[in-house]
Amino acid sequence: MTTLDRLRDWNQSGAITEGQCELLSAVVRRERVSVFVELNAALYVGVLALVAGLGWTARTYFRDLGDVLVLGTLSLLVAGSFYYCLRHAPRYSHREVESEDLALDYVLYLGCLALSAELAYLAFRFELFRRYSDEGLLATVGVFAVLAYRFDNRFVLSLALASLAGWFGLKLPAFGFTFTSPHAVRLSAIVYGSIVAGAGAAMYWQGIKRHFLDTYLHVAANVLFVAVVSGTGGVSSRSTLARWRCCRPPRSSSVCGSRGSRSSLTEPCMATRASASP
Repeated sequence: MTTLDRLRDWNQSGAITEGQCELLSAVVRRERVSVFVELNAALYVGVLALVAGLGWTARTYFRDLGDVLVLGTLSLLVAGSFYYCLRHAPRYSHREVESEDLALDYVLYLGCLALSAELAYLAFRFELFRRYSDEGLLATVGVFAVLAYRFDNRFVLSLALASLAGWFGLKLPAFGFTFTSPHAVRLSAIVYGSIVAGAGAAMYWQGIKRHFLDTYLHVAANVLFVAVVSGTGGVSSRSTLARWRCCRPPRSSSVCGSRGSRSSLTEPCMATRASASP
């Protein structure tokens, strides 16, 4: 019995699905198999690792490197990334736009992460910027949102939504909400989820990037789901607080937001959903 025969038997017995059978059969026959998702994930992780390495180096050796070198390097990286995107991106349209430049999404993601790293370094080194760190975080929400719509990138949009969640986590205590109370956490999560869902619906009704609606609804649904589950009595206030803090500024996801993919969740929101499951 050949390997193909065994695969057919497994398919007929229900051990594997039809799609799995076709994929494995193609591998056995040495046909071409798409690895777009895997390569896309590897490239996004590579960009994240690069910026994380730059941030760690700057934070660890800033006394030896100096603020001018660190900020100059990050500024050049941000400016170069955005200049490349502006030069190679197609014209803006309210509809979904496919770019012929395969590197555009990754360069844009690199520029956004480098901008976040630069703002974090400014807040780390200078008291003036630290004093207005929450306003700076809110500013990144607007910058990421503009870039997401200009370059038609769901992943950058998810970064904007995650940054907005981080701003909620920083700003609400200033309005009298304390995160030691599960009710305050639940209320802030419901407000955040409602704002995200409402913003997505408003942009959809205006006919602006209607394919972004999935991203808005995915993020809002995850946050609202955790907020509702936390009120059933089966979730402790500590776990609720941890889940809400998971939605702080972006760390990244593997394949989310890739062009042509309908999966648009950020990693923090996926972690939220996973931790809420029984």
